[in-house]
Amino acid sequence: MKYIKPLSEYQKLNNDDYNILPIKNDDIQFLLDLKYCYFKDCYKDKKSHDNYLLANSDISISKKLVKNDEIIGAYFLNKHNVVDMFIDDFGKNNTYDDEWIDNNIIYNPKPLYELNGVEGVSLFIDEKYKNLGLGKMLIDSVMMDNDVDYMFGLAYKSLGNIKDWMKRSYLLVDYGSYYMIVETKGIKLDMTTFGEFYKNKYKNLNFNPTKGFINK
Repeated sequence: MKYIKPLSEYQKLNNDDYNILPIKNDDIQFLLDLKYCYFKDCYKDKKSHDNYLLANSDISISKKLVKNDEIIGAYFLNKHNVVDMFIDDFGKNNTYDDEWIDNNIIYNPKPLYELNGVEGVSLFIDEKYKNLGLGKMLIDSVMMDNDVDYMFGLAYKSLGNIKDWMKRSYLLVDYGSYYMIVETKGIKLDMTTFGEFYKNKYKNLNFNPTKGFINK
């Protein structure tokens, strides 16, 4: 199974004011501090926040967003895939059991098991640059990689942004305090029996992603 390649050079965006670049070691502490401003309610304290991010990210493939030499955001990524995540969370037997999936997962993830995925660990943009489509640029920069068939991640309910994610991502699992979502590159996932029940219970959510790379 292949994984996203590390960035080795400048990756230009359509807007010449912004660049997506590799994260350097000297950037890490600044990015941890910037991220904590927006995610502090999701962690016990700053130390647990920093430790979690560093333990679950691969800096060599993660990306920062720069405007005129100022770092204004980043996307921390990891070399991880859905099948490994499911095995970690639910056990190998359940991960491959069609009946268990149909009764516990919202969309059937098995079409992704042999494909190339990456985990989007944490995406954040400086508040001064919100609502400019910059988060979308970072997501697109990952999904455009030829070795990526899908990207998955966790969305904390406390952030209140699950409706935005579901415009381009499938909602796979509701863990209680957070969700697992996955964006695919032209790969359709079928809703399960449990998914139909969940959809009827949460009618305020969109279960038909059409944005991003779902139709590529």
